Amino acid sequence: MIEKFAWYRNSEQGNKFMIVGGGGSTREFRDEIILKCIIEKYTTIGINRVIIQPDYHLWTNNQRLNDHNDCITNHSTLMLGQNITPELRNMFHNYIDIHYTKSDSYYGYRNGQIYGTYRTAGILAIMIAHLMGAAKIDIVGMDGFTLHNKMDLHLGKKSQHCYGSGYTDDATWLQCIEKDKLVYNQLRSLANIGIKFSILTPTVFEDFRSPRCSQINGITT
Repeated sequence: MIEKFAWYRNSEQGNKFMIVGGGGSTREFRDEIILKCIIEKYTTIGINRVIIQPDYHLWTNNQRLNDHNDCITNHSTLMLGQNITPELRNMFHNYIDIHYTKSDSYYGYRNGQIYGTYRTAGILAIMIAHLMGAAKIDIVGMDGFTLHNKMDLHLGKKSQHCYGSGYTDDATWLQCIEKDKLVYNQLRSLANIGIKFSILTPTVFEDFRSPRCSQINGITT
């Protein structure tokens, strides 16, 4: 069954949300993240391939979905962005259809559309959690593409994603730098309209790193 996101507006009113990205930090802090999800009783939104089985599983990138759809289970409610191709959509019988319209001047929801600018699914997930009624939004695995230096990534000493090793993005290093700048600006836009969120794991987006992270269930730098 294809469901409209409108049916899920405020459906998780007052709940705490954990958005789980695919950054390499989640592999490093896997046990701490899982324990925190259990203790805090988060509603979880997973982005692409992640270290947990999320309550909601969001995909907006065709290549990621094509490469990693084997991790999707019936225990998660699937969310597919509007740009997912019909061929990939036809692989699934049940999902929430997510429609969003690019807007730099208005962030919000009206007439069945989520408005704003969302360079990554992780940014979109913050807005989705907010619209579903989140009382609190914590984030793990939003590392940024350039958290680690280029040499450490190419040598496999550090990783961009929780899957694979080293430099796993399909963009050049200069494109990764630019993507991180765009994401930073879009995170600021969400914060400017009053959406509160904290990143608990190491991140290039330091303005949004939780000051409490060094004491939270062992999630430390």
